[in-house]
Amino acid sequence: MVTSTSSYIVVTGGAGQLATMLHPYFPRATFVTRADLDVSSANACNRFFGTRRVDMILHLAATTAHD
Repeated sequence: MVTSTSSYIVVTGGAGQLATMLHPYFPRATFVTRADLDVSSANACNRFFGTRRVDMILHLAATTAHD
């Protein structure tokens, strides 16, 4: 459990159903959508995380289109 008020938390899939439900529990977290960060791109992840000191990542990004 992160108790520090200075912790930097990033939540991927920030517009998804689960992330939306977690907003009240992580009010200071940064919720990112695919428009903010394409987690399937190594270059995008390096650019995003290379400029931030992240204490925790909640990886909730998912695809809803299945064959």
